Amino acid sequence: MLRHYREGALDSRRALRKVRARLAASQVKVPMPRLPEWRAVLGVAASLLMVAGIFGWSRHNSFTRLESGLEKRELLLPDSSVVTLAPGSEIRFRIKEMRGDGKRSVRLRGKAFFEVVHDGKRPFEVRSEGLCVRVLGTRFEVDAPKHSCYVEDGKVLLAASSGSEGMLLTRGMGARLENGRPVELREDELGLNPVAWQKEYVSYEAAPLDKVLLELEELFGKDIAVYPEDTDTASLLLSGDFDTESPSDVLAAISEAFGIRLRFVSQSDGNMTLRMNGV
Repeated sequence: MLRHYREGALDSRRALRKVRARLAASQVKVPMPRLPEWRAVLGVAASLLMVAGIFGWSRHNSFTRLESGLEKRELLLPDSSVVTLAPGSEIRFRIKEMRGDGKRSVRLRGKAFFEVVHDGKRPFEVRSEGLCVRVLGTRFEVDAPKHSCYVEDGKVLLAASSGSEGMLLTRGMGARLENGRPVELREDELGLNPVAWQKEYVSYEAAPLDKVLLELEELFGKDIAVYPEDTDTASLLLSGDFDTESPSDVLAAISEAFGIRLRFVSQSDGNMTLRMNGV
């Protein structure tokens, strides 16, 4: 659970995500029109061929929709970019646009993390209601409901629409739209691990435990209780990397490191909140 960080050690994680995304994308099935039987009369056959032609044109130009369901989902897009959908999210795109010579464009509902393949001649756009993110090639998160964007690497232009004035975001920057205008996010608004939901780990360097617990509560969707109740978690500083596949193991590792007890608050505990100084 608790590991020493080594430069370049996470490259294997990115490669594994791409393999998983490619496998998930291969499971998407596109329906194919059935050919008419040879006994069909010529007039009916001609009609069916015309319908098949219209069907093929519609399938080629209509939107392909991919959704995540109750768990996050990693997918490989037609241009070889990788997208990780947060639970309850979906994207739509036209295969023709993604494979063509023009602009690459996807429409997002919910939250997603993109690893866009660089193409200087073909910009990549993420659109949602009242939001447009434009890049050439980078890694970034878009939270459509919050009208926000965070850049892990590269450069991103955040705007209300493709034709409006935007803000250029670089590595480690985040911003949200307020009344259609970009506003940069403060460091405390970004959090300790801005895209922790997409990763399989969280990383801390002398981080106050009270802030760590707030982030873990949001990440795991559960309240965390601290024992003894009078533990001053703000004075405890945590450093290290933690795998997040097993939330209970994360709490166990932190508990052992500080000689305290952390546990998830069950529904039977009511509205109990025990974090800093028992407040």
